[in-house]
Amino acid sequence: MAQTESAARGVLVTGGAGFVGANLAVELAGRHRDWEVVAFDNLRRRGSELNLAPGRVGPRARRPRRARV
Repeated sequence: MAQTESAARGVLVTGGAGFVGANLAVELAGRHRDWEVVAFDNLRRRGSELNLAPGRVGPRARRPRRARV
């Protein structure tokens, strides 16, 4: 099946509030502006949500919420 240019794309980054995950999510969002980048994290490490600060990830970012796993 061939993909078209208008095909919606997205990626889920697990551990997205950690150092590596946050940098990966920011880089992917910057390179692929038409993708939906979702960063998933359990936020157990104190201060990890600061890696996803709105000024760092851009205007499309939403406030991190704790995931129940």
